[in-house]
Amino acid sequence: MRALLLASVVAMSWAAEAAATTTINFQSVPVGISDSLVIGDYKITGGRPDIKTVSGQNAITDTYTSDFYGSNYFLSRIDGGVFGLVSFDYAVSSSATSFQLKVNEQRFLRFFGDTPSTQYQTVLTPTFSGLTSLHIDILSYNVSPGLGVTNFVVTEPTTDVPEPASLALLGMGVAGIVAGRRRRAT
Repeated sequence: MRALLLASVVAMSWAAEAAATTTINFQSVPVGISDSLVIGDYKITGGRPDIKTVSGQNAITDTYTSDFYGSNYFLSRIDGGVFGLVSFDYAVSSSATSFQLKVNEQRFLRFFGDTPSTQYQTVLTPTFSGLTSLHIDILSYNVSPGLGVTNFVVTEPTTDVPEPASLALLGMGVAGIVAGRRRRAT
């Protein structure tokens, strides 16, 4: 009986981390340049984010298409909390583009758009968690919109709440201990 109670308490006190998934896209964001973007609990800063329609979807693109410096953006939570990256989508509308993604300033992905596509491609990333910022670098050589990136699937750590069955199990264990003590006392 004590083992049952102990197992119940341990199971309930264990705050297992789960992940709530959120998709950050730009469908509700007006096309154009802004100083920063806020979408839900996330913000995109740096490089004056430029939203353009690429392959039928609003996406973040290179603001400065007339130079070879590109646009550097940073995705982060408004509250400064941590998040993880699961995947993102991209489409290339011209062959003169490049894209790189940095996690903790280490390049994770870099590619050059060599074949324009009308469909978005999904890139599944390794499980990046504990991020406070994601560095996105888009470069379109004298073409607009060039390359668009959208649908960032991110995870946020959450703490599980004990389910009713766990609470019932704990209650039965406590009741069993109380009943056992009463029986011994008489």
